[in-house]
Formats: sequence, structure tokens, C-alpha cells
Amino acid sequence: MTIATSNASQSQLRKDFKQGASLEIVKALNDSLIRLEKDFTYLKNPALLPRAYEQSLIEVRRRKRFRKTLDEEYKRLKDYIDSEKKSRGTFMNEFGKILPSDYIPQLRDPTPILNLEGPNKDYELPDIEDIDDGSIYESGLK
Repeated sequence: MTIATSNASQSQLRKDFKQGASLEIVKALNDSLIRLEKDFTYLKNPALLPRAYEQSLIEVRRRKRFRKTLDEEYKRLKDYIDSEKKSRGTFMNEFGKILPSDYIPQLRDPTPILNLEGPNKDYELPDIEDIDDGSIYESGLK
């Protein structure tokens, strides 16, 4: 939620509160206050911001490396599964009609399917120039 949107929402809640304090309005004000406190807790200790920023850059690079590795492994496994599917199809076309249907029924099972689940927002991460994964604080720069 943007600051402007939050301020507008807070303003409307305060107006509603002045007109009549219902339980819903009090609960909404309380929830809004908790959300604001959570959103701005970083202001309580600004000395931690540089370290958090540095670590966020390292985390972006780590996640992008993870995604690249995951995509490479996925492609490798998908190619392997496709090859297996072709081999099973060849076998079934050549011998499946000859063998009795109750003879090793697992031979008729389809090839496993590989699916990746979950959000794929790693591609939306910003490009970060290479930086040393070691902390600037550990290297003596403070």
C-alpha cells in the first residue's frame, strides 16, 4: 500500500470514527495502526538500513542464480523425460499389442510428468551488478 493511499484511508477512518465509533471502525483503525507500525519499523533503527540494503542486493543475486540453475535443471530433466516418453512409445507401438494386457501392467503406465509450482517472480527481479557476496563491513569498509 502506498503512503498516499494509506493516508487517505486513515483520514477516512478518522472521519468515520468522529461520526460514530462502531466496533468495525475501531477494529479497522487498530488494524491500520498495526500495519503502519509494521511498515515503518525500519525507521526505529536507521543504522540497520545500509546493511539491509547490502543484503538485499546479495539476496537478489542469489535468487537469480537459483532461478537460472533451476531452469537449466528443469530443461535437462524435461529433455530426459521426453526421451523416456519416446522410448516407451516406441516399445508400446512395437510390442504393446503383442503382449497380454495383464502381463506387467506397469509397462502401460505413462511417463511421469514434471511440473514446477509456485510463483515465478524471480524473472522480475532487477539486474544487479556483480558485487562481492562478502559484507562490506567484514572487508573493513564502514
